[in-house]
Amino acid sequence: MKNIWLIIKGIFMGVANIVPGLSGGTIAVSLGIYDDIIRSIATIKSEMKKSLRFFIPLLIGLLLGVALFSRMITYLFDFYPLVTAATFTGLILGGFPILWKEFRSSLYLQKNKINYSHWMIFLAMFVLVAWMGVAEVSGTSTHELSLEFPTLFGLFFIGIIASASMVIPGISGSLVMLILGWYQAFLAMINGFIDALRAVDINEILTFGIYCAFFGVGMLVGIAVISKLIDQMFRHFPSYTYAGIFGLVLASPIAIFSNLTLEASSFSIFTVLMSVLLAIVGFGLTYLLGNKSS
Repeated sequence: MKNIWLIIKGIFMGVANIVPGLSGGTIAVSLGIYDDIIRSIATIKSEMKKSLRFFIPLLIGLLLGVALFSRMITYLFDFYPLVTAATFTGLILGGFPILWKEFRSSLYLQKNKINYSHWMIFLAMFVLVAWMGVAEVSGTSTHELSLEFPTLFGLFFIGIIASASMVIPGISGSLVMLILGWYQAFLAMINGFIDALRAVDINEILTFGIYCAFFGVGMLVGIAVISKLIDQMFRHFPSYTYAGIFGLVLASPIAIFSNLTLEASSFSIFTVLMSVLLAIVGFGLTYLLGNKSS
């Protein structure tokens, strides 16, 4: 039964990675498994069997979420943007009671109270994600793929950015890549590699394989380093870490709504009522799933 719940939570994380302005880490927080993910990554060498028992069903669910719902999510955001965004906002906010409980527990263990440092960290993280959501990227120059060292190093760096979106809640990898001008190159890399495989073009497979290799190594390095860092923060500064996570997660709805194209018809009485209803349903769903967390 435990594995089934992990698969279900993995599906939600996979869907979250498709949504502009949202990240799998945000949903992991809402579902109450973020600490487990960080701890399992940080201790994968010393506790490999335990970590794999946790990660395998979660990864299966994540892949299912991306594979089964990618087209559906795109369709929903195109034709029902307000309702869809409100639903995801409810899913995010549903994890706040559990997050608040963990925050209060960390304060109690540290024999501490909420202070100015907590508020400053919260506001800094909130502003960071909110800025990423509304940042103007239309004038940003874009990078082209090539086998030159600056491009390959850039792909390595973007791999680290992509890993950050998986590990750090509230950080959307696609938005960061857009801001830095690497999003189109990233899409070209993925699509080019898939097209080369379909055409069985060895030269193109090797070329795009090199691009993917640098990107993949960057992801592995990013996951290893960032998860270790966050694990240490949880161990030594738990309440301040939770304060930062509060800011990151609370600003995520701003990033989601800033990417919407809303028309007057989006604000009909029926649409607004349906948005409120599904936001409540989403809140209840992640709250219940969060309480099922191992």
